Amino acid sequence: AVTGASPCVKGAVGASTVTVEWSTSPFEAPEVLIAPPDALRVSTSVLPMALEGGVRAGTASYRWMQVEDGAARVLSAGNLHTSLTGQNLVIKRGVLVDSGQFTFRLYASSDPTELANLDTCVYCGFAEVTVMRNLPPASGRLVTSPAQGYAQDTLFTLSAESWVDPP
Repeated sequence: AVTGASPCVKGAVGASTVTVEWSTSPFEAPEVLIAPPDALRVSTSVLPMALEGGVRAGTASYRWMQVEDGAARVLSAGNLHTSLTGQNLVIKRGVLVDSGQFTFRLYASSDPTELANLDTCVYCGFAEVTVMRNLPPASGRLVTSPAQGYAQDTLFTLSAESWVDPP
């Protein structure tokens, strides 16, 4: 406090001071990384989708979540090959059936108790990745030439025409 300072009221000359207490912590939020899939549009009807997570340095505890983006909720134990508290996330094939995008976030902390409430996690770092489900091609046709023939006698040519890769 400053002695002799004028009170801070309308029309008063001078100024008052404010004391701010500041504290630091020896802990830092880890830098979290997610290796994206080979393509951001994933096809999960045949193969599972895998996301590889980690921290740049040191060790950490992890927690995966799906960001609320209007997509179907897919992170339940029955849909996963891995745990939500593991470094990597593997979603079973056939789970990402809706078209659209899915955003997943990986939280990490050196203090595993911090991951219990992500809203108040002071020492958590996170990374997120958005993937889109790849829809099958549409609107095309398969043409056979000639239209008729004999097995092991006629040479047939097949051509796929006018296929569109939907967004």
